[in-house]
Amino acid sequence: MSERIGHAPAVLNSTVGDVEGEGVMQFRARLRAADWSFWVPLAATVVALVFVVMSLVDPQWIESLFGESPDAGSGEAEWWITAVAVGVAAVAFIITRWRWRSIRVA
Repeated sequence: MSERIGHAPAVLNSTVGDVEGEGVMQFRARLRAADWSFWVPLAATVVALVFVVMSLVDPQWIESLFGESPDAGSGEAEWWITAVAVGVAAVAFIITRWRWRSIRVA
């Protein structure tokens, strides 16, 4: 038995559970180092997800918000916007994640 009794494995000694340790400091440094190529896709993800939530809460939100009925009240326009928003959110999330992982902090 090579493990010593009473010692946690190396995985548990990482910064995962360290609240004010190096992990949080590195997270904050990454946020400060992030430029527009991170924040723009993140904002696109949030806006797209707002459209998705609006369509789930009120399937005819365009009529409620603007007083216009581009689809004669069927809700089809909102669901097309939602479908496009889901695609945009997925792509923007992938770009955001990629940019987050590429941020290097000294």
